[in-house]
Amino acid sequence: MLSQRLAINSIFLLILISFKGLCDDLYKKPANIILSYIPHPQVQAYVDLITSVYEEDLGIKVTLHSTPAHRGLIMLNSGVTDADVIRIGTNAATFDNSVVIEQQLEIGELLLVC
Repeated sequence: MLSQRLAINSIFLLILISFKGLCDDLYKKPANIILSYIPHPQVQAYVDLITSVYEEDLGIKVTLHSTPAHRGLIMLNSGVTDADVIRIGTNAATFDNSVVIEQQLEIGELLLVC
């Protein structure tokens, strides 16, 4: 009974070690990323925050591209950029290759005044 339990535990341990090696091969930290953002004065604080986190905390170089709203989502969806700093979540969710990250840093409102 003890030898059977030891054999099962040894097999389980080998499986865990195998999965750890598999995960190491699946993800490699990128050396740099490309971010797009809307050119608006109030967005700059978020661009600075995200750039700081990536470059200073994570050691990943950030390249920034200022893009109009829809073009930024198209670039993100087609893989030209790696991420986008601020867009409207419902618009971004309509693209197949984009994922809206929750929890948002801020909630904004758009008002159309005629």
